[in-house]
Amino acid sequence: MLSQSFLSRAVLAALLGLACLLQPAESARAQAAESLRRCILFDRGWEFHLGDNPGADDSGWQHVNLPHDWMIAGVKGPKQADMDGPFDKGSPAGAGGAYLNGGVGCRAFGWKIEEADK
Repeated sequence: MLSQSFLSRAVLAALLGLACLLQPAESARAQAAESLRRCILFDRGWEFHLGDNPGADDSGWQHVNLPHDWMIAGVKGPKQADMDGPFDKGSPAGAGGAYLNGGVGCRAFGWKIEEADK
């Protein structure tokens, strides 16, 4: 009769052999999946318009990259004497809004889908 130690070693060897046989198949699947993936960054090439309803004319849009905080970029208040950089002592937001003037802004981003990706 075979000893339990021998059987344990035989089962372990069989499992290791099976793992070695399955490894190339898993590697091939991973390589195939990797070739289908592509990293596309969406943080460059944005357009920004301060205000509502920019209309069809995009000549007044500003080229920006993300992250882009247009409020800290300095929305001018009505009294230039109250301004300290982007901060406005007369801002309706007050301290809770960090003395930054709010408003409405629009961002736009366009990209082309390559023919091979359609």
